[in-house]
Amino acid sequence: MKIKILFFGILTDIVQNQSIEIENIHSISELKQKLFADYPKLAAYNFQISVNKKIEKGEFLFQNNDEIALLPPFAGG
Repeated sequence: MKIKILFFGILTDIVQNQSIEIENIHSISELKQKLFADYPKLAAYNFQISVNKKIEKGEFLFQNNDEIALLPPFAGG
């Protein structure tokens, strides 16, 4: 199973990429564990996770080719 992760704002700077693809990650908790291991600075940021353009607050099981976005807090006016 493969998923695509999109990064926005400051998270793009940390990962040094706007998107990556990861295989064999099945849930939000597995995703966070992998990302925090690969990019430890991500753990310092509060962000929301969107799956296929819908914010997910709790645990979520991914499907093949899901598009996940990590969304930092946005400011504006």
